[in-house]
Amino acid sequence: MAFNVTDKAALLTVKGGGEKMILRLEHMGIDSLAKLAQANLQDITERVASLINSSCKKNSP
Repeated sequence: MAFNVTDKAALLTVKGGGEKMILRLEHMGIDSLAKLAQANLQDITERVASLINSSCKKNSP
């Protein structure tokens, strides 16, 4: 599934938001603002880091 037009437009207004970020969230099964609001930030960070082969989460305080 994919974000609806309204949710996608809202995400695109967020600094750092963009098509790639939206695609990564959708790839993880997060396809609405409601699901994003309920998601665990640590889990999202770890999963995105894994998707892009990054250890950025380990480098942040």
